[in-house]
Amino acid sequence: MGYWSFAIVNGKLAEISYDEMKDGSRKLYGHCYVKESEYTTKQEKKYIKKDTENMRFSWRNKKYKYLGTSSIRYTTGSFEEFIPGN
Repeated sequence: MGYWSFAIVNGKLAEISYDEMKDGSRKLYGHCYVKESEYTTKQEKKYIKKDTENMRFSWRNKKYKYLGTSSIRYTTGSFEEFIPGN
């Protein structure tokens, strides 16, 4: 099952997609940059503020590096998993 959340990636607001693994870690699959102005309701702004407090990543050479302070472990997913027939 896939999940998504707001995060800061390379200093910009983004939505990240991930799966939770059996050991409690999260496997990241991708992100897309978004503008905060696209989210106008109080609830959306609350989610952005809450999610981005601990979810900070850098994206370089097709790998994520976790920059936050949470004890949750993050790993990078393989893009080959999205290609049918592999």
